[in-house]
Amino acid sequence: MLNAASLLWRLQGAGQPVHQWMWDELADVAEQGIGEHALVFADLHYVPSLAGAGRMEALAGMMETMRRHGPCRGRYYNA
Repeated sequence: MLNAASLLWRLQGAGQPVHQWMWDELADVAEQGIGEHALVFADLHYVPSLAGAGRMEALAGMMETMRRHGPCRGRYYNA
């Protein structure tokens, strides 16, 4: 999931076509991980997956839980 999120983000940024269903599949996985925060590396790949799928409500929820439960309680997640 993590490599796929990174690849899709880079392809889209380079102007290559990325199908919506690809983002949707990744966002389905990312939504299941909202609030877990077991691994910062995973969190940072869930964010573009949710954004790429246009799931702004889920993205806002992810960012809020990252701020509340992240290392140093917001010090690194204070966006």
